[in-house]
Order: sequence, then structure tokens, then C-alpha cells
Amino acid sequence: LLVYSEQAFIREKKTLDRQIEKELQAKVKELKQLASKAFDCEKDAKAALKAFEKKLKYHRLDKINTIQKRSKQEPGRPKKEQALSIQYRMEAALAKDEQKISTSLQRKGKFILATNELNAELLSNDDLLDNYKGQQSVERGFRFLKDPLFMTSSVFLKNEQRIIALAMIMCLCLLVYTLTQRHLRQQLEKLSTSIPNQLGKPTKMPTLRWIFQVFEGVHLLIKRTPEGIKELILNLTPNMRHILQVLGPPFQKLYANGN
Repeated sequence: LLVYSEQAFIREKKTLDRQIEKELQAKVKELKQLASKAFDCEKDAKAALKAFEKKLKYHRLDKINTIQKRSKQEPGRPKKEQALSIQYRMEAALAKDEQKISTSLQRKGKFILATNELNAELLSNDDLLDNYKGQQSVERGFRFLKDPLFMTSSVFLKNEQRIIALAMIMCLCLLVYTLTQRHLRQQLEKLSTSIPNQLGKPTKMPTLRWIFQVFEGVHLLIKRTPEGIKELILNLTPNMRHILQVLGPPFQKLYANGN
């Protein structure tokens, strides 16, 4: 399945424009150095210019001109019988090669998906694309689980059953993480509100990892009183309370004893 993405095309076209401009700046300097170089025969001069042109990816040579210049072999005033040698230099300008650029643009914004399921009733082209896009959230989730903050790498297990059990727990944690993040984003959209991101700007698409960082420093204080054990949650900020309010009553209930 050949897929075309308008957003990817715009992004890749900007990258291509930067590459074209970068090549132009670099090759103008090289062409200037080549133009200052003298050759003993016209054939060598043209061969050097042709070799330079082969290295051009998005440009072509324009206004090519061969310059002949007589020069003396020895310093000082030349004698009448002394023959003057002829040297050759090449001059040219750079211009965009529209054909090469057009050919490169035709490949932008496109990618290929392959499957061994050829039955369109079992897997349509739209389903194939949706499944492909769905991998990104899964991959981001497992990258999150492998984050050093979770210290999973510090858990050493040799027993196969314990390794399987740990993997199951990690997948369960990822499920809870994904569902909570989805719930938070849906609530922000539903309530037409936002929360500050890492830069302090409002966002309706926060990651749950950022929410975890926001809630760092919250502590549970357990006090023994004459009336019994009392639990008190410390260091709740207005921003944290706003997030809890967005998440809903079940989350607010967990932090009801906040101070």
C-alpha cells in the first residue's frame, strides 16, 4: 500500500528547500575556486568542470564560458623568440535543476506499507493504515516503561516465570497509564479547559508522565491522635487541585485530606 501524507509532504519539502539552499552556498564557493584554477589545455578544463557538475544534486551549470590567457614560462620581460603558453580557465554560474528537484519532490510525503494479508475483507487498506499508526502509541508506551525513572533495569530476575510475571505487570501498568492519560485529555476537551505544560503554556494534550512530575513532592502524613490514626496529604498546590478536579470525583476523593 502506497500512502501519501500531505503533512509529511509539507514537512519534507521544507527539509528539501533547506538542502537546496545549503548545496547552493557550498557549491558556489567550490565553483569559485575552480574558476581560479588554470589548465594547460581546454580539454582538461572542461573535464574538471564536468566532474564538478556530476557532484551537483539539485543544481546545474549555467552560462559556461572558456577563458584563454597567454602566460610566460619565466619571470621578467619575455624575449621576442620566446613562445607564450596558453592557459585555460572555466567560468560558470549555478542554477536550480527543476527536473531533479521535481523528481525528488515526487518521492516526498510517501511511504509504503506491506502485509501478507491479501484478503481485503479481512484487512482493508484503511485498517492497514490505522494499525500502522496505532503502533506509535504502543511503542511510546513501552519506551516510557523502560525509562530509568521506573528503575525496571535494576530488577534482576532469573526465573522464567518471574520474568513473565514482571512483563505482565508492566503491561498492566501501561494499560492503566494509557487509559488515565486518555481520560484526562477527554476531560480537558469536554470541560474546555487546559493545564500548564513544561513551559508553562496551556495544553489540552498533556502526557501522564508530566502529570506524575507535577505531583512530585506530595507526601502522605500518618498521624496518631487520641481519636485514632489520621492521614493527611501534604503539599497540594492549586494546579494539582485543578488537575484532580478535571480528572473527576474518584480522583478528588483520593486526595480529599489534602492540605
